[in-house]
Amino acid sequence: MLPIFPFLVLTTDAWVAISTAIGTVFLAGATFWLAASTRRAAAEAAGATQLSAAIDLTREYRSPEMHRARLTVRGLAPHTPGQTLADLHEHEREAAFLVSRYLDNLGTLVSQKLLSPEAAGTFLGVSAVQMWSILKPYIEAEREASGQRIHQLAFQYLAELRSEAEIEKEVLKQFEAR
Repeated sequence: MLPIFPFLVLTTDAWVAISTAIGTVFLAGATFWLAASTRRAAAEAAGATQLSAAIDLTREYRSPEMHRARLTVRGLAPHTPGQTLADLHEHEREAAFLVSRYLDNLGTLVSQKLLSPEAAGTFLGVSAVQMWSILKPYIEAEREASGQRIHQLAFQYLAELRSEAEIEKEVLKQFEAR
């Protein structure tokens, strides 16, 4: 008997090779689809994690204790050259350490891309920039005295990401668009 399509007369090995090739193409397509789905799910999970972190960080930054600490920092007397945070009076020192360590930790999250600068900026507003401008001479004196050039570097990084004007413009733009 003659085959209807003589060009399709193939050996068993050829049919196995063709079937394997078709299966491989199908498997590659399914793998690509699964990878794209996994990436989307990971991006959604990262967004949810950032939201949860931002809520917790906002709650802590808006706490009565942190609010009092920021008020104390804003009320510090002008810096005396060479004066470090450790040289402040106990109440002022505790407030300055509370604020600066919090913002240093937050800056670390931003620098490690665990929290976006936009998310941090939305709830901090210009506060980090203002706190840095007040505490900068004390922290720089501490770096000089201790020889630790990286002391509270993440706080500085966070504060210097954007200027007060840029932050205000960005926050206003978010709310004007509504």
